[in-house]
Amino acid sequence: MFFLFAPFFDIFRFDIRNNEFIFLGNHYSFTTSNGIYLALGFISSLLVFIILSYTKGRVFCGWSCPYGSVIEFFNAIRTVFGSGTNRAVYDFIKRSDAHRILAQVLSVVFLLIGPIIIALGLSAYLVNPSRILTIIMNPSALNSEAALGSWILLFSVLTWIVGFIVRFDFCRIVCIYGMGQSIIYSSNDQDKTLRPRFNSELSECGSCTACVNTCFVDLDPRSESLFIGYGEGCFNCGDCADVCSVVQNHRGKDSLITFRSNKQ
Repeated sequence: MFFLFAPFFDIFRFDIRNNEFIFLGNHYSFTTSNGIYLALGFISSLLVFIILSYTKGRVFCGWSCPYGSVIEFFNAIRTVFGSGTNRAVYDFIKRSDAHRILAQVLSVVFLLIGPIIIALGLSAYLVNPSRILTIIMNPSALNSEAALGSWILLFSVLTWIVGFIVRFDFCRIVCIYGMGQSIIYSSNDQDKTLRPRFNSELSECGSCTACVNTCFVDLDPRSESLFIGYGEGCFNCGDCADVCSVVQNHRGKDSLITFRSNKQ
């Protein structure tokens, strides 16, 4: 939500029409000196991400990535129609037929307006948000904003495509930053890094595959090679440890998967 609404509050955005960038309400033209400050800000942010990746792995992917949030949003919709893995949504639609029908209606509404909202939010990073707000308040204004309207339509279609087809394959195969996080993370001491850890023998699981089913990047959290981030792409979200804890608590036992660092 922060990344979606940040440009509307002039926290950070570019204005390509006026050749300037905006940071915390201040406007800076693209001069050499201001460009240096922008570059330094980017480098500082990159250093923070490198340190975070080295110590905690792909936690940005699992906890903060806007793209990942969009895919999880679509995962909730897919769960309503029987192909997703969102546990909260699954529990909701199982309460009654009324809950299931309500979830389906809301899913259709969100499916129509969600991609448009995302497209408008991304557009606000490059154009003046006042133009975006004008379109929201008066859709007929799109007649005089043909280029912006085409951009919004394109991004809406792309959002549906990545939400239902591409999904996390982009993160595992294409995303350069995700690969960089994994490579940096793999150079750290694997006994001390934050990651899911399977503490038992596979026979203890019985026929349970809850951790496998809940993993939204289709991994087996019990794999011994899971720590090789760039090999399998674990996002360190901790969902597998969470669902294992729920299942094992019903059995009166401790979770077979933990999510921790600095411990063997």
